[in-house]
This record gives sequence, structure tokens and C-alpha cells, in this order.
Amino acid sequence: IGDRRLAPLKASAVDLVASFRYHDRMAGIPVHDEQGTRDRPYDLIVSFEESKIDTALRSLGLEPWTGSRPRLAVVIGVQNGPVPYVLTSDGERGLEQRLSLQAAAHKRGMPIVLPSSIMLEAAGVRFDRLSALDSQRWQVLGKDAGGDTALVGMLYWIEQEFGWRADWRLIWQGEHHWQIRGVTFDAAFRNAMEGSAQLLSGHGGPK
Repeated sequence: IGDRRLAPLKASAVDLVASFRYHDRMAGIPVHDEQGTRDRPYDLIVSFEESKIDTALRSLGLEPWTGSRPRLAVVIGVQNGPVPYVLTSDGERGLEQRLSLQAAAHKRGMPIVLPSSIMLEAAGVRFDRLSALDSQRWQVLGKDAGGDTALVGMLYWIEQEFGWRADWRLIWQGEHHWQIRGVTFDAAFRNAMEGSAQLLSGHGGPK
């Protein structure tokens, strides 16, 4: 993303397309207002030719990620106000953040799983203990949650910056740390998924 070498590829992207179609997001819903079908929302769905995409990647000195993708067990502590919490698959807090994280993971092809409240409680995992757990313990917790490895995050709302600071820690062939700040939590989750994909695919790491 943001690589200037992509400009000519984007300009000729049509040459990489195998097929496309429009999906009516209101399919099956009868016309029910005076606007008829003019303003019905559609998704444009494009399929690209795999061999041409691979060739384009290699022209940039990159290799396609063809191996199986590890499932990330994602554990995120959130501090916004006096009572911090850990994001879970079934918790009452953080619904919008949960949906945002899932959307970021889906768009980047990253399989993820959030632990349940019961699992974290049984393991004694709380917000104030996240940074104290070592890599070996996180590997065990990640597998217990149904993942192949663990991504641990700490999100802090910084009032002076009117944005979030996110500290990420990926447990994968050692530990990898990176940070982003002054952003929305949507941008923080995109950063988490992009950084994880970069590391897991063997294309360096986030800075």
C-alpha cells in the first residue's frame, strides 16, 4: 500500500481481470418505494487471474503468499475511561471494536479468533496482566483460544491527540513489536492485520 511502483499496475488493472459482476445488495427484496430500482445498492465483485497477479507481484520483487495462513488468536486490552477491559468474542463491551477488527481481518485475508470471556477468566488474563505474560504463555493461550499463534494488543485513548495509540505484539518465531498512534481504532486494527500479514508471509515487518 502506497508503493509508487503500483501506479502502472493500477493504471492497467483491467488487464489482470478475469471477470466481474454486480451483486444487488437488496436481492430478494421487492421494490417498495417510488424510486424503483434506480438507487438500489450494488457491490462490484471482481475476480483476477491468479497467474497475472503472481507475475505482477514478482515484478515488484515480492512473492505471493501461497502457504496456509496461521489463525491468529487476538487478545486486545482497551483503555478508554476509568475501567479498562479485554476484548472478547462474547463480552458486553466493545461490540463496535469487535466488528471493526473482524472487518479488517476479513479484508486482508487473515483468519482470526477472539477468546471467550470464560476462557480468559479461567486463564487469569486481565487487562493489567497482558503486558506481563511471556511468549511461551501466550503461545499456550493462543492455542487454547483456537489459534495457531497469538497477537496481543493494547489500545489506549489519548485525549491530547484525540486518537488511539495501539501497541502490537505478535508471537511468531520470536516476538515482534510495533506501534501506531493518533488514529481511529479502525485504522489501528487495519495496522494490526497488515503488520501481521507482512510478518507471517515473510515480507519483512511493520516499522
